[in-house]
Amino acid sequence: MRLPLVALAALAGLAACQTGQPDSERNPTTEASADTTAATAPTPAMAPTRLARQVSPLINGVWVKAAYLDALTRTRSPQAVARTPAAADITAFAIDVSRPRADSVAFDAILNNHEGGALQVYLRPGRRAQSLPVSYVDYNDEGSRYELSYGLQAGDTVLRLDKYDLQNRLRQSVPYRRIRFRPTNTPDEPALNQGLERAVRQAVLAGQYAGRDSVGRPVQVLLAADGRVTGLPPFHSYDVNIDFIGPESNLNTVLFNPYSAQQRTLAYRLSRDTLRLYAVRPDAEHINLQPARLNYTLVRRR
Repeated sequence: MRLPLVALAALAGLAACQTGQPDSERNPTTEASADTTAATAPTPAMAPTRLARQVSPLINGVWVKAAYLDALTRTRSPQAVARTPAAADITAFAIDVSRPRADSVAFDAILNNHEGGALQVYLRPGRRAQSLPVSYVDYNDEGSRYELSYGLQAGDTVLRLDKYDLQNRLRQSVPYRRIRFRPTNTPDEPALNQGLERAVRQAVLAGQYAGRDSVGRPVQVLLAADGRVTGLPPFHSYDVNIDFIGPESNLNTVLFNPYSAQQRTLAYRLSRDTLRLYAVRPDAEHINLQPARLNYTLVRRR
């Protein structure tokens, strides 16, 4: 679902809505360090432009919280995942430090799959050799500070958002995964939105299907990870809804031909490889949606 990053780009707007990372005992998606000793001393400073050149191949791109992607892949239900720790706090961000203007670079982030805002990553060593300080602040845990730590594993970057307490002890380390795609970077569809939407489609619905429509006619359908739709005229594109804050957010829904005059919202239910798409109607108070007529029954082809 497209998120209002432009309208909510001020850091103050992001900070005002923060609820903070849950303690690791309550949050199975967060890894805390068992070592209670302070982090290693900061490494000597490097010129920001030089450091940017060094780390840009490692950290540039769109990153999505690994626990969130794992939960979507397991449940294929964004609605079920929405109120779990996996979908809390920073769920995704897009970063590019290739052209720093000073000693920091602004980057876009998405909080709780609902709010968007701008953070800063500082081009100086953090508490560990391969980390960079970040402006994200947990107002429910005064004194906490965050850093992006990076390293290589199996030829790819492992990126984590690390949280430190007042004694510089590592309290949480949340892993993120880079989304591989080629963004178009259009003003109305920034790279962050494109990457998150692609990752969600891939985890939940993307695939080839065969089935029937509401009157029994056979259909062959492609729901592509890049948002293309074939075999379901007049639909040619789709997004999976991930924003469940507000009314009429009780069902898993798909937006076909999103953000156009032809947009249509259908509810979906999954049972193993069978995908059912339903028309929806609001209840009398417009608080919840109700599934109505079954439009399509589709079976994923293997």
